Amino acid sequence: MAFNITLVKTDGALPIHQQIVNSVRHAISSGRLRAGDRLPPVRKLALELGVAMNTVARAYRDLDREGLTDNGAGRGTFVRQLLVPQAHHWATDATAAQILRPAVLALMAMGLSHIEISTAVEKLLGEAPLKLGVIGSSPRGAEKWARTLCLKLKEFQIETIPIALADLSHDPESVLRRLEGATFVFTLLTGYHLARELLEGSAKQVVPLITQITHQCQQDMLALPRGARVGLVCEDVYLNSVLELVGSLSPTAQVDRVRIEDIDGVRRLTSECDVVVYSFAAGEVVEALPAGTARLMPLIYTLNEENFSHIRRLVAPHAPAQRDIATIQPEENG
Repeated sequence: MAFNITLVKTDGALPIHQQIVNSVRHAISSGRLRAGDRLPPVRKLALELGVAMNTVARAYRDLDREGLTDNGAGRGTFVRQLLVPQAHHWATDATAAQILRPAVLALMAMGLSHIEISTAVEKLLGEAPLKLGVIGSSPRGAEKWARTLCLKLKEFQIETIPIALADLSHDPESVLRRLEGATFVFTLLTGYHLARELLEGSAKQVVPLITQITHQCQQDMLALPRGARVGLVCEDVYLNSVLELVGSLSPTAQVDRVRIEDIDGVRRLTSECDVVVYSFAAGEVVEALPAGTARLMPLIYTLNEENFSHIRRLVAPHAPAQRDIATIQPEENG
């Protein structure tokens, strides 16, 4: 197993099975668990974590339902291959023909030849940017990853559509309208299941974003003094993975965590702790408070290079090249 699971068993913590799901999901999204890796047997993981076998079994069922693992009876639980081209939907060609037929017939009636019509279509395709949906855990996160893709794919003409995971959950019909015309939808694994479920039967391809913490961020954590008091501000969905990260890089740290919405708690951490570690979504809260005595340390993630190479191979055949590449602002930390 390429990672450890750190459980939180205090009052108000997420259910244990959900914490296991979050830990595995984040290990996949950060590349620590790769396609084909086998998860521990239910009994073994239950003993390691000190929880009931039914709790682990429920977590494994949820991971299978989300499309992240393959739970074969008698074979074990394996991480699925997520970065593969999806089958071309059978209705795509028929839909395209239905839309194009009236226009093509009208052009033919005007006397244009097949070559002239094909040339006109090719020209239009070369002018239209490729639309990409980008689902993030928060509006700020969605915009950040949309900017990241624009920066990474700056040689192509692309248009990104940032979408917050909450919008996908609460108003899927509105999200579908916003994604009209998008060929690909990129998402962190927190939104992968919902995106697959929402877009099932469409011609859109849901592509997971695999991320990794930056080298500088790792070095900053390794440099924390022994016994440092660490304040942690992050969403519930990332809590287990961040605790594991802090524990692996600074095992003697004393961690005190508050939720993003607890403004008074965040203010207390900035005045009582040696360092405050916070997720990208929490940055708006932490960085807006008056300066305290604690050092602020944002968790900064970037795209995994193997994942980006896959994304580029997917996008390149569909996106027209930029004629004049505009200056793009450097990627914001997060």
